[in-house]
Amino acid sequence: MGSVVSAISDFSTWLLETFKWVVSYPLGFLKAMFELLFSKLHLLFEKILTPLWDFVQSVVNQVSMSAVISQFNNLPGGIGYFLDLFQAPLMLTSILSAYGIRFLIRRLPVIG
Repeated sequence: MGSVVSAISDFSTWLLETFKWVVSYPLGFLKAMFELLFSKLHLLFEKILTPLWDFVQSVVNQVSMSAVISQFNNLPGGIGYFLDLFQAPLMLTSILSAYGIRFLIRRLPVIG
């Protein structure tokens, strides 16, 4: 009787260890994949997008913003009214943001 109990105990220990291994293997694999993904995203932001943003800021700083504003001040009153009515600044920033996000999403290999 003692050998049967010992065999069942050994089998249950083996079964528990096998179950732990079967569960931990896919979780370890998923953890490694997410770490790889996040490290590549960090590399993307650090090495590519940061210099690109610095370049865009330097170009914007070189453009005379007062010249652009003066061109908008030269618009007739009716055009200014309708630009304000249709909220042109909000519309322009929304469209540019949408195009920027679309550009970035299409560069993702899984989604785009």
